[in-house]
Amino acid sequence: MGLLTPGEQLPDVPNTIGLDKIVHLVLFMVLSFLWARAFIAKENKEVKKRKFIPIYLVFTLIFAILVEYMQRMVPGRAFDYLDILFNVLGVVAGTILFAYLHKNKSILV
Repeated sequence: MGLLTPGEQLPDVPNTIGLDKIVHLVLFMVLSFLWARAFIAKENKEVKKRKFIPIYLVFTLIFAILVEYMQRMVPGRAFDYLDILFNVLGVVAGTILFAYLHKNKSILV
């Protein structure tokens, strides 16, 4: 899993404040958008969409928190509450983007 790559194997990036937070936000926005598309957009006659939405949100938010927590166990990586915050903000942004595009019948969803 790329999100758990040991820190010493990552390329050096200038320590710009906020750059890593933007990366967290964008990665989880794309991830949550794609998961929403996979779980919610496809109509399933047996299970209504209303049941998928809470499952999708809980699963995605737990994943966003768990990935950051697991970094405590990876050499060269660190746990950061702000990373969790930006992971969660990315999930929210991706979900809102999906809902907007789905409501407006975009070809992307």
